[in-house]
Parts: sequence; C-alpha cells; structure tokens
Amino acid sequence: MDCKTTSRANGHTGGFTLVEVLLASGIAVIVMTGVFSVFLFISRFSVPMLRNVELDRQVQNAVGWVARELREATNVVQFSTNAVTVSTPSLGSVTYQWAQNTKTVQRVWNGTAKTLLTECDSFNLTMLKASPIDGELALDTTTNLAECKALAISSQCSRASYSGSAVRLSSASSATVVMRVKGIHN
Repeated sequence: MDCKTTSRANGHTGGFTLVEVLLASGIAVIVMTGVFSVFLFISRFSVPMLRNVELDRQVQNAVGWVARELREATNVVQFSTNAVTVSTPSLGSVTYQWAQNTKTVQRVWNGTAKTLLTECDSFNLTMLKASPIDGELALDTTTNLAECKALAISSQCSRASYSGSAVRLSSASSATVVMRVKGIHN
C-alpha cells in the first residue's frame, strides 16, 4: 500500500497557522473581557436595586397588615408614639410596637410576638380625632384616647445594599388609618 499526501492547488495544507490562532485567541480574549465587564457592571447595580425593591415590599406589607387590623379597631387601649394597643371585635387586644434597640416592629397578640419589620430605623404613630368642619370631617391630632378616630403611621427602614457594603438602601412609608368601626367622639 502506497500512501501519498494530498495538497491543495496552491501548495498549502488545511488548518491555521500559529499566527492566525494567536490573533484569533487575542481577539476572543478582548471580546470576552468586554462581555464579562458588562456582566459585572449589570450585576453590581442590579443587586442593590432588587434589594431596594424587596425592602419597599416588606415595608408596604407591614404597614398594610397594621392598617387592615387598625381599621377594625373599636378603641385605642394604650398609646405612645412608638406603640399602640387597640381592641378589635375579631381579635380582641392587639399591640403594635417598635423596639429601638433591636430596630424591629412587632405585632403582639395573645402573648405571641410576630416581627413585621427588621432594620427599622423609626416607627412613629400619631393619634387623630375627627372634627366636623363645615359639614365635613377633618383629622386633627389628639392626645385623648377616647377621641382617637384615626392613626397616622410613618416608618423609615434601611439596610446595606449588599453584604459588606457601606451604601445603605432606605425605604419610607406613611399611612393614615381610620378606625371604621369606632364612632366619632364629640
């Protein structure tokens, strides 16, 4: 058996030269470096944005939970600027309180505490009374438990944008909740 090598008409055999392979590899490394840089840029800025969206969602859920139960309240039993205890027909006595040392907002019902918010920098409550003015009801601040018809809630929470970051994300929320079941005190 006789083996012969075949060649192309111009005398070159198939394949790439070393210079072509090195040039193609260099271009591929430059392109991949660019793609990787874009990926890092996007991930570095999307993680804090997603954490901020999550923080906003948690704050809104907590304020929404408090608001739903306060709407049912028949009266305010105890009040301070950071805690309120109300009485509701369906639940009985429910307390919402902010602990400054742990930065948490908790709901206490039947002796069981449930944490609604963590890393909460402030949680302030204001009692409001309904005052008839020109045939309409206006809400004014009050310190009298019997006059309280509504509560204004404001909260401020913040946390690191990502682990080890000095940049802090912040979310503020406020709501005014009218106790629908409670009558107007004159």
